[in-house]
Amino acid sequence: MNEVDHTMISYEQYRELFRNMAAQLELPSSKLIEKTDDINLVAIDKESSFGKRSILTLDGEQSNTETQERIYYQDKKQVITVIDLVYLNASLGKDMIFWPTNSTDTYNEHDFLHNYDECMLSYNNILVKISRISPEGGLDFSDMRQTVQAVASYLQSYKP
Repeated sequence: MNEVDHTMISYEQYRELFRNMAAQLELPSSKLIEKTDDINLVAIDKESSFGKRSILTLDGEQSNTETQERIYYQDKKQVITVIDLVYLNASLGKDMIFWPTNSTDTYNEHDFLHNYDECMLSYNNILVKISRISPEGGLDFSDMRQTVQAVASYLQSYKP
């Protein structure tokens, strides 16, 4: 069994990672088109966070400590790639934690599901969700694989 690194990334390091990733991460055949800016407060029903908070910030109050950021890329086929960085208070180590199968009857029966693909990585206490959305459908597995590899490689070499 490999030893898992559960190093915590500070909130300030998270903010710096987002700024650097938005400026430096290059995805194959895609260009950066937008990133979240300023303060993006998201109000939620407190019950949705198991009673913990009513705003998605570190302290759950209206503050500039938002815990989610988003970067958008687009390729020549108009496929949008969205990278979400979500700050957590607990480390999950470094791992790919989610990439759903497309081998289900529901996926095969509904063509519109072919327009969307997603996966999630954990980078210590930051969740990195990668989503790809196509207006035409038919997302290519190899394109998602290259995108995931680019993100993982960037994070692997990143020095907080």
